[in-house]
Amino acid sequence: MQSVAGAKIEINKLDGQNWQTWKFMFTRLLKSYPGTLDVIRGTIEMPTHPRALGTPEVLDKFKKESNNFEMLDNTAQLILSANMTEDMLHKVMRFNTAKDMWDELAKLYDGATKDKSYDLCMKFFRYQKDSEHDMTTHISAVKSLFYDLNTELKGNDLPIILVICKILDTLPEQFFAYKSSWLLMAKQDRNIENLTIKLCAYERALINKAECNTNMKALVKIKCKYCGQIGHIIKKCHKWISDGRPPKNSNSGVNNMNLTIMSVEDTIEVDKNSWYVDNGATSHVTNRPDFFESFEYFHNNHTITTASGQIINAIGKGSTRLNADVKGGVESLLLEDVWYIPALQRNLFSVLAAQDKLQHSIFESHT
Repeated sequence: MQSVAGAKIEINKLDGQNWQTWKFMFTRLLKSYPGTLDVIRGTIEMPTHPRALGTPEVLDKFKKESNNFEMLDNTAQLILSANMTEDMLHKVMRFNTAKDMWDELAKLYDGATKDKSYDLCMKFFRYQKDSEHDMTTHISAVKSLFYDLNTELKGNDLPIILVICKILDTLPEQFFAYKSSWLLMAKQDRNIENLTIKLCAYERALINKAECNTNMKALVKIKCKYCGQIGHIIKKCHKWISDGRPPKNSNSGVNNMNLTIMSVEDTIEVDKNSWYVDNGATSHVTNRPDFFESFEYFHNNHTITTASGQIINAIGKGSTRLNADVKGGVESLLLEDVWYIPALQRNLFSVLAAQDKLQHSIFESHT
């Protein structure tokens, strides 16, 4: 336990296995004792004794400098000795200065400079993403390896593009679409800051999509409304086919809604005035701001991920009306919580959102 500026800090004693982290903490500890780090690094040395005929001024200066060096060196040796195990202490106690002790430790655990540079290079280029790591941890690990390598290669600063390429090269398969979109960005925007922000956002979108798919599988079970069996819809029901008649409505007390909307396959060009049924969308969405009767902006970032993997921003949500064919007549229906997404190509009516509002409703497709 060390006390620095009134604060208590604890450094694990050096045992040989923790050299890198110990060295990092120890050098920062020495910075709180002015001059000790300079002694260890050799920038402050024991002054050379002047000749026997040196003037009194020269001799006095030598005495002051030598006393200062001995004080700093003794302090550095005490701090070193107090922060290593007894076995480690036996390896360096034969040396007379803190610098010699430090150099011996570096020789034992840092190794030769060329060998260390080679090892760090191999470690950087062989690194692969751990499946348990999220994107933030992965990027941090790559940047840390790059920092260690760049520090070792003194005076040979490596280009940051190596970090970017390494991160992109080690992404999982589900990030393939993102890798392609990255190459389409302007070169001035392809920096490590943008990469970190956009990759983390893309990862969150993938997680949200996976959770949504899981919830849909748990909540939406296909059940035939004719025979009551799970696993098929009415038009593929063997009992319905064998009976040769349309299904009877067994839910006489339920208000069924038959919504007549042109499907995507029925048109070549997208009709921006029409709504398209989507049983995979979790919310109603539109790209028409003039459709809203009421509207509020999102305070936080809201996005959706398309089937192609593209991430699109949502601006806000509100209520809108659409005309639907209900029991042979046209009625105006109010849709609530409709997301406004300008970049979307068509207006989508969400079956899941509708059934969340009317839990006893039945959606039937007769296409």
